[in-house]
Amino acid sequence: MKKLFICLFPLLAQGATAEQISNEQNFQVETLLPVLLIGILFYFLISLIKFALEYRLKNKMIEKGLTEHLSHNLFASNNKKDDAIKAAILLSGIGLGLLLSYFTAPLHIHSLAIMAFSIAGSYWAYFLYLKRSN
Repeated sequence: MKKLFICLFPLLAQGATAEQISNEQNFQVETLLPVLLIGILFYFLISLIKFALEYRLKNKMIEKGLTEHLSHNLFASNNKKDDAIKAAILLSGIGLGLLLSYFTAPLHIHSLAIMAFSIAGSYWAYFLYLKRSN
């Protein structure tokens, strides 16, 4: 409900009619809902496959003689600091790419190239961070 209000707030602030709001809402639902559903489906499938493969690998490691505690420690990702820094670097790169795309209007194929290079640069910066921290 909050997201709907946030999406409709600019229209309400401009004094939009009910018909304009309805058209805007239908456009957003028609475009975002399929993308959201496909994204959730892929996330679910990837999570399910990851869970199954990790389970099989843990069982094989236990069969070979590793303790369950050691196999659990191999798969545990407790490094929240690196996850937060990765998210910060990636979002900063996306923001920089969007900013550069905005200033180089009109939005065409070069905007996609700018975004691709900015995201790649973000991952490269994260790689360098991990390289220095180890």
